Amino acid sequence: MNERERYFARVAPLLGEGLSRFRVRCIGDTHVAELLASCRLRSFPGASAPLREALTWRNGFERFDFADGHTDATLIAEAGEHACARWDGAIVHLTLPRDAVRARFVTNAVARELRDALLGRAAFPSGVRHYGDARWPFAVAAEAPAQASFAHAFAGQHVLVVGAGSVGSEIARLLAATAARLTIVDAAAVSVFNPQRQWFSTEEIGRAKVTALRDRIGAERVRAVPIAADATFLDGLLRSDRPDVCVLATGTHHHQALARVLSWHGVPHVACCAYPQARFFEVLAVDPAGGTPCYDCFRGHIHRGVQSRPALSDEVSQFLYMEPDQAKRDATYVDLVAEPASAIETGRVADVAMACVTELARKQRGAWFLRALADQTTCFIGGNTVDVRDGAPAYGISRPGQVVRLGLDDLAGSDRACETCGRTLVAAHALQLPATPDEDAALLRITT
Repeated sequence: MNERERYFARVAPLLGEGLSRFRVRCIGDTHVAELLASCRLRSFPGASAPLREALTWRNGFERFDFADGHTDATLIAEAGEHACARWDGAIVHLTLPRDAVRARFVTNAVARELRDALLGRAAFPSGVRHYGDARWPFAVAAEAPAQASFAHAFAGQHVLVVGAGSVGSEIARLLAATAARLTIVDAAAVSVFNPQRQWFSTEEIGRAKVTALRDRIGAERVRAVPIAADATFLDGLLRSDRPDVCVLATGTHHHQALARVLSWHGVPHVACCAYPQARFFEVLAVDPAGGTPCYDCFRGHIHRGVQSRPALSDEVSQFLYMEPDQAKRDATYVDLVAEPASAIETGRVADVAMACVTELARKQRGAWFLRALADQTTCFIGGNTVDVRDGAPAYGISRPGQVVRLGLDDLAGSDRACETCGRTLVAAHALQLPATPDEDAALLRITT
């Protein structure tokens, strides 16, 4: 298997040739094009010089076609106040706010919608769709809502990012657009598999991930720590250079030990992980000073309703793990359940996690987050797809891109005392999906 074949090995089982037979013109934005390229889109008619540079930088093994001519879809982006998209068949006009997080909600959603329409999985949307609301930033509406602002939250803030993979590197990318000082911890080097959906270039293969991010964002703002974080290391770091907020983005079982140390030190943190193939994902927001449930309160004890369990075929397993011994294969599967996925799926995890990180960092928190804190519903479940099982949507997700929240009323199992925060936890199993046309009310207690 040559380098180019290895580069596509982790996405080929999921997408096959994906979008390779389509041609999409992108004007005024590069992020949608990046996401579509992660789904094997190769033809971008009349691409601008910045777009060509962005695509070839990240996908050096791809053979792009920039020749003008026939197009299957067209995207036209411009700056504006409201994050929205106006669909007219296969032509979509994007309005992107200056706020990087809000803009990402639009580009990620549009990339997913366009991909699925081109592949025949769904119809092209029609009319105007607004993305984000002050009450619930993950909602989609037909009319312009009051939109939450994520700007200026990180002035003078120190953010610790543990894990620089699909989610962590994209969070670092969003934080690069703020005034935050960063400490990024990860022991891995950029592999041939990474640029397909991580914020790395094929030219950076072999370099330490944290070093590549430091050099790109700026050494004056980033402390790069090329080691694998454990509880002992994290305890020492918190004592020597305490962050204002932390992101746990390793996507592995190590989160539990790290989250315990963060809780004991009183550091607000977000722990995020993807479920198999990143079709669904989980983001836990913890504010020890605010008395929120901790990681140990929820992880492994939350009743999430009907669950989705896609099988990992032998073909996919062979592509992913290249037949290691069984013990290594089992361990790898535990820690890499998000494989395979495109940047659209894992990018949505990063966007939702970043929204929570921003709220933990800002002094005046948004209404939606204050409601989650008050209700103690700080476990956020999101979906990139809809999977109906036994007549109900998995995890209560009724539309792709939706995010719902769970809390102490959704605990399963038996009553217990949390070993980390000491909270007495009562197993309720009180999960009821409300009969309402408001899709974002599923598992939510939204008040107008």
